[in-house]
Amino acid sequence: MLSPRYRAATVIAFARKKSGHEYKNQSTISTGTTLTRELNVPKPVDFITGAKAFKKSQMINNLTRGLLDALYIILAFALVIMTTGVLISWKYHGRALPFTYVGDVAIGGMNKQQIIDTLDARFNNMQITLVEGGLVRQVPISQFNIKADTTALSNQVIQKRVSPFSYLNWQRYDVPISMNDRIVAGYVARVINPSQTKSTDAQLVIDKNKLTIKPALVGFQTNPNFIAEQIKLALSRASTPNISVNSVTIKPKVYASDLTDDLAQANTMLQTPVTIKYGYASIKPTFAQKLSWLKIDQSSGSKNVGLDFSQGLVRAYIIDQTNKLQKDVNLTTGNTVAIDNIDEVTDGVIAALKNGSTSDQQLTLHVNNTVSFNTSDTTADLSR
Repeated sequence: MLSPRYRAATVIAFARKKSGHEYKNQSTISTGTTLTRELNVPKPVDFITGAKAFKKSQMINNLTRGLLDALYIILAFALVIMTTGVLISWKYHGRALPFTYVGDVAIGGMNKQQIIDTLDARFNNMQITLVEGGLVRQVPISQFNIKADTTALSNQVIQKRVSPFSYLNWQRYDVPISMNDRIVAGYVARVINPSQTKSTDAQLVIDKNKLTIKPALVGFQTNPNFIAEQIKLALSRASTPNISVNSVTIKPKVYASDLTDDLAQANTMLQTPVTIKYGYASIKPTFAQKLSWLKIDQSSGSKNVGLDFSQGLVRAYIIDQTNKLQKDVNLTTGNTVAIDNIDEVTDGVIAALKNGSTSDQQLTLHVNNTVSFNTSDTTADLSR
């Protein structure tokens, strides 16, 4: 029996002799000392690279087969859907598709007239229920002039042509509703809101002997737009409207903070010193007297406040004060005094107060001498 080393050498020699090459020792003498032997060694096989390439090709083949199978299934499914759609569309031509609803009313399989009759009967007996706390009000929909267009709805839902995909559009339809929102607003304002609190704007007012701001008041009222929208929503679904009349906050348009500048301006006017000269006397109106002349013009919902003084009241005040002074004059001589510039002084006082500037106004006078004598039957007055 040959040893392993001998067997290996024999196999190699046999293989080379069979391929036409004999093993020869080749020696090359380099610089007379080195012997080199050249051997033909076979290259090793790379099993890892081959395995990866084989695995990749298998994955590509599997993916291709999977995509083709999925495509065949999709095509088959689409064919089934189209066939089913054509059959259903043909069967329900001129009628509503099955499982078609208006709100909770099933109209599937009905023709146009059946749909109209069914919905009209429902609307004719319908009332709107308004719940406000423990108070319940019921109002017929005819009171609000509400119209439900059931004809338009029937035209929308019935099948007019054969379509393979029409049955995929099953849904709940809404009835077109028309109503006059102003009628609803009028009902709310007349019946519901009078028992609720209205909002009030802040106002600049005279309180006794001072000028102050009356604060704003937040109101709570029912919003008629909310009621109208809830009625439309319920009726479009052929449902009985049952609406909770919730009060919403109504904010004022003018707050106290909006009038602080006007209050300061008015107080500056009222504190302006004004003097009216009457001969040797001086007339100085008090704060309370000037406050009584003040006119406050504030439109509803407006933050702009108009401040002015009454010309008639100022003029009456001047005349009243001069009359009081006139009574203190010795009348035994029969002298009377007339004022020449009462209107000019009145305008000057008002202008001074509005501008906040100190002013002295002088009344110009002239004296009338009157002589009176009595007879038994007549009295004569001579004036100069």
